[in-house]
Amino acid sequence: MRRRSLVGAAALVALGLFAVPPDPAASAAASPLRARLLRADQLPAGWRAEASSGVAGPATGCLSPRRVLPPPAATASALFSHGGVPQLLESLSSYRSFGARAFAEAVVRLDACHAVRVAASRAPVTVHVRRISFPRLGDQSAAYALSFPPSGIFSVADFLVVRRGDLALVLIEMGVDATALRHFARFAARAVADLS
Repeated sequence: MRRRSLVGAAALVALGLFAVPPDPAASAAASPLRARLLRADQLPAGWRAEASSGVAGPATGCLSPRRVLPPPAATASALFSHGGVPQLLESLSSYRSFGARAFAEAVVRLDACHAVRVAASRAPVTVHVRRISFPRLGDQSAAYALSFPPSGIFSVADFLVVRRGDLALVLIEMGVDATALRHFARFAARAVADLS
């Protein structure tokens, strides 16, 4: 149960950034976005698609979606797992106007965020956020590591935010350690290629 609450906390923090639920009337606009999401057959053996009820919920504090970006026009997401954990979560959002300046301002806000408390199943969890070195993808990108309190299950979730035109891609691999960044880079390259 502790594993699920920490994985849920990772999703809450990372997806809360750019996957603000759009206006319900815009759900039809999400259909073209869904076609650009990763599929299980694009991932290595052992990964499978999981049922996703969409965004776990908005993050709070310095990662509050309303503090980072305005609501998107449409959002679609996909969730994959490899035997439960690790999990890979992808969210793709479209905006009416999302240029270089808006992305740069969002990254400044993210860079200033070093810790956020999120609700876990039994007690709030403080998640530490730090920018990490990562190859540039899309028009602009920024990568971060989320560090969790010691739990014996996992300690890090990597997440990447990419802008390509008026699209924002958020990709999170949860339940991994810092040595898996090379693996995460392959997922990221595949997800960004699908935006073309």
